[in-house]
Amino acid sequence: MVIKLRDFIESDGDILESILIENGQFDYPEVEDKHSMKRVSQCDGAVFIVAEVEGKVAGFTKGFYDGSRAQIQLVSVSHTLKSNGIGTKLIEELVKRFKLKGASTVSVLNLEKTSVFWRKQGFEKLPVHMMLRST
Repeated sequence: MVIKLRDFIESDGDILESILIENGQFDYPEVEDKHSMKRVSQCDGAVFIVAEVEGKVAGFTKGFYDGSRAQIQLVSVSHTLKSNGIGTKLIEELVKRFKLKGASTVSVLNLEKTSVFWRKQGFEKLPVHMMLRST
């Protein structure tokens, strides 16, 4: 399987929304819908990568670098293509791009059930608790 990585383009929005919905990751449409994706792609500190397999969108990742820290916001791969190395390849490319921007570390907020996957990617558990405030 050949996995091609490229930057997000606006026409990816609908299929990426579908992948999020299929994976149960569309809990906050106001920050994950195609309009938000477009805004993220236009931010200087954002990195937004799409994976294609056989010319079709297979998954994506996005994150940001603020000048000192890098954080992965989201990784999502089409359910039918999981366990083919697409997520790993997306993460490797994202980390590489963050390093080129100057990041010395990359963090990710994740669900406990995905911790094994993230540890396989070289991430370590931190003793933090995340909180959210709506604006």
